[in-house]
Order: sequence, then C-alpha cells, then structure tokens
Amino acid sequence: VAQRLKPVTVRALTPGTWLVDFGQNTAGWISLKLTGQRTGDVITVKYGEKLNEDGSLSLKGTDAHFRYPASFGTLPGGWFQTDRFVCDGSRAQVYEPRFTYNGFQYVEISGLARAPDASSVEACVVHTDFKDAGRFTCSNDLLNKLQHAILWAYRGNFVNGYPTDCPHREKNGWTGDASLASELAMYNFQNTAAYEKWVQDLIDEQLPDGNLAAIVPTSGWGYQWGNGPAWDSALVIIPWMLYVYQGDTRALETAYPAMAKYVDYMTSRARDGIVSHGLGDWIPVKTKTPTEVTSTGYYYLDAQIVARAAERLGKPGDAQKYAALARSIREAYTRHLYKGNGVYSIGSQTAQSCALHQGLVPAAERTAAEARLVESVQQVRAFPDFGILGSKYVFRALSDAGRTDLAFAMATKDEHPSYGNWIKRGATTFWEDWNEGASRNHIMFGDISAWFYQYLGGIRLADNVSAVAASADPQAVAFKRFVIAPEPVAELDWATAEHDSPYGLIRSEWRREKGAFVLEVEIPVNTEATVYLPVKPDAKNVTADVAPIASDRDRMAFRVGSGRYRFCAR
Repeated sequence: VAQRLKPVTVRALTPGTWLVDFGQNTAGWISLKLTGQRTGDVITVKYGEKLNEDGSLSLKGTDAHFRYPASFGTLPGGWFQTDRFVCDGSRAQVYEPRFTYNGFQYVEISGLARAPDASSVEACVVHTDFKDAGRFTCSNDLLNKLQHAILWAYRGNFVNGYPTDCPHREKNGWTGDASLASELAMYNFQNTAAYEKWVQDLIDEQLPDGNLAAIVPTSGWGYQWGNGPAWDSALVIIPWMLYVYQGDTRALETAYPAMAKYVDYMTSRARDGIVSHGLGDWIPVKTKTPTEVTSTGYYYLDAQIVARAAERLGKPGDAQKYAALARSIREAYTRHLYKGNGVYSIGSQTAQSCALHQGLVPAAERTAAEARLVESVQQVRAFPDFGILGSKYVFRALSDAGRTDLAFAMATKDEHPSYGNWIKRGATTFWEDWNEGASRNHIMFGDISAWFYQYLGGIRLADNVSAVAASADPQAVAFKRFVIAPEPVAELDWATAEHDSPYGLIRSEWRREKGAFVLEVEIPVNTEATVYLPVKPDAKNVTADVAPIASDRDRMAFRVGSGRYRFCAR
C-alpha cells in the first residue's frame, strides 16, 4: 500500500446503502472498520469510477469484457469489482481484501449497521514500488492538472509488476500502451527493475517466427489481432529507453536477439518495404490514418534501434545489416507514402507527425512537411485529431518545427475533444477515449508529460542519442551530455522541470521577471549540458555566468559543466 486516501464525501443512497467518494481515481481496495455488526451480516462493497444519473454507482463500460459466471443468476450484482464480507459478530472487525485489486474513485457499501465516515473507511492505493524521479509544474493550472492525472494513471496501471491498460476492466499488459508510456516513465519514475522483468516476459511470449502477442502476459490470445508493429515494438523500444535514459546496457544485451528476430519478422511481412498489418492510430478523434503509415514508421524505427544496439554491443555485421535495412525502409516510405508538396499519405496530423518524428522525411522536404502539419492543426483550430500513436508524435513534431505555441494551444484546450475536456468533466486520471471514457483510467494518451519536460521545461537528451539521428554518440546516454532548451510560450509565466538522472539532479527553472527571461539550471557532477536561450545567437542585453559558444541552431548557446547557473535575457 503506497498511500491511503480519506473520503471526500459520504452520501446515503437508500436506507443501508452509502456512496463513498475518494476524490481520486486510483487502483487498490478499501479498508473498512466494522462495529455493531451481527453474525452472518453480509457487507457488499462495489468499486467503480462512474455514477448513474441518480448518483448510484455505474459499471457501464467498465465491465464490457467481463464474462459473468453462472452464479450471476443467483447472486444479483455478480462478482465484478465487488467484495462481499460475512461478519462473525465480533465487537469490531476490519475488512481489507488480500487477493484482488480494483480500479475506482467511488465505492458503494451496503449492509452496514451505521454510516461509514473518514474514521472507518479509507482507500488503499497500490502500485509497484518505484520511486519518483521527476517533477514538472508551471503557471498554467490545467497543465498541472494534466500532469497530476498522468502520474496517477501511470501508477494505477503498474500494480503487479507489469504495465496494464486499465486497473479494472481488463488489467491486461497491452504492449502498445506500455510502449507509449515508457518515455514519460523515464522522466517521472525510477522503474527500471519492473521494466527489465517485463521485457523478459515479452521475450518469453515471442513465437519462433518472431511474432508477439498484443498483451503480455497472455494465455495465448493476441497473436492474431490487437498486435502489430506499433504494439509489438515495446520489445524493441523499452530496452532502448532503458539504455538511452538509464545507461542500462544489460537490457539491450538480454533483449537483443529477440529484438532482431522481431525486425526480421516484420521484414517477412513487408511488401516492397511497407508494413500494413496490425492496429494503427487507435481511437482517433475523427480522421483515421492508414495503418501502413504508422506500422512502417515503427518498422523503420525498430530497424534503426537494432542497428544502433548492434553497434553498442560489438556486432558490426548486424549493425551494417540493419542500418541498410533502415535506409531501404526510409526510401520505400518516401516512394509509396510521400505525395509531394510536403504531404504524407492523407496529410493527417498523425501522418505528418509520424513521418517527421520518426525521422522519415528527407532533409530537403522537411520544411514543407512541417508546414503541412501546421496546416492540419490550424484547420481544426488546434484541436487534436489523432489517436494514441499521433499523441506521441504531434506535440514533439510541432515543437521541432518551431511551433510550440501551437502545441501549447492544443494542450490547453478544454472544449471537446481535448485532454483538458477530461479535466473539465472531473477527470483525475487520463481516459481511454475522447467521449465518455469507456475506461477512465488509461495511460496510453499520457506521453504529453514527457513533452512537458522536454520542451516546456527544456530537459532533453542530446540530439545524437536519438535512434534516428544521423550519427550516434554512446558517450552521451543517460544524460552524460544533454540539452536544456526551454520553449517559453507567451501564455506561460514560469515553468520548473526536475529530473533525477543517473548522475544526479537536473533542474531547469525559468520565469518572466520585470520584462526579462530568467533561466536557472542545475547540472549534476560528471555531466555536460548545452543550454539554449530563446534569443538569437547575436542577441544583446544577455547576462550569464558563462560565455556563449558558437551555436548550431538559431539560438544563443552555452556549454556548462556541473554546478548552478543563471541566464538573463532582456
């Protein structure tokens, strides 16, 4: 039990039945103190995250995949997310389940002799025991609430030592959800041990031909549907994340044979370099991007990662083989999916940003592709029009195109459809979809938290750590060498990002102060950072604790070692 929550409200529904609201969607169970109960009294506790119009508990959508047993006919209400406790007549008893957990914000309790209150009932919050490793906060209250909701969704979906889609309906280890959440996890949590264990689970579930199941662990389901490159790539991406963020080569060494086998499996399914099987941009707002766009994007990314991993592990033959494969995929992507004038496939937000973020756009076409992405966002007034895969690409691609202002506008929308609309409707965790939330505790849209750190806070890995960079620098991983380049959009007054890296605390804190932009940074020992101020390289009225250096981008740059530094631009 990581935390205990007291009720926010307790309300009588009918005589003998009460609804308890803990004010936070979470995973776990309740602890209930009982007094005055008779022998044989049955206490029924139902857990849920939604309410009916009359204020009673609703399991609509939550129990969508639950198959009620025959006992449901003789046991009204069934067993799903329901505890029943038979009292023994003792003067005082404490009920707390030991063999299950639930996803809930509300509990409906019936059979009590007296009303529950803050002294008799509390929610026991459970998750895998990992430490926090980061903090992001800013002057925008909505973004702070989004960050809060993402952290609670992540914790609530990492309970039994493996990542899940939701803590109630399925509790399944959906690989796509886990892959999409892995980078936000690197900034916010120290969860290496659990990821290493789950990567081994992925290896164990891989078939001899390289195919993977959509959920891991699995009883055998998920090899024929629900998987595909965007999901299966968890086997490739998560070991790579552990390497570039934590310096963990052990994960690469362990997973490398399976990673290479999976890329070979995709090659066996490809047609002229294009992969079109598997799930695509799941749960889009409106526009459905063709699966070949995203599946081939992951095919390319995985080939690049395997090539870089082979370099790091001293396998030059493999490195050359998979680097050549990646080049051929990139050429095929352009040949089949580039329509000219910067447009990829149907020109959707996901299609444009996938090509940009995954490194598939030739340098000569990048400006045009970025312009088409910006147009696709502006056409819908900066509302999201993507699914879970696009949520990984769009914000970064906009920021890399110099349009963090547009990404920020999208992030801070609170009308439907938007992340902020979930918060406006009372969400305390991220939801599964843009409408009513079939599940209201899903992490798969949560990667925007990593964008908060990387662009609003400015803490990023060095460019040449990326798997799709032109060249690799293995000496820069794990924040040995990194970048601090905050994007101070006009609507923000300040932002603070901290990350507890393998070398120590990294801090980037900026604010507007009497017309000036002030940035304070903290760099851990034995590391080096390049700091970029949001001013031109030749800007005047800049004061700093160190002298500027020649800049490789349209910003004033500084090189700093361990210590604390202050920069001010007026």
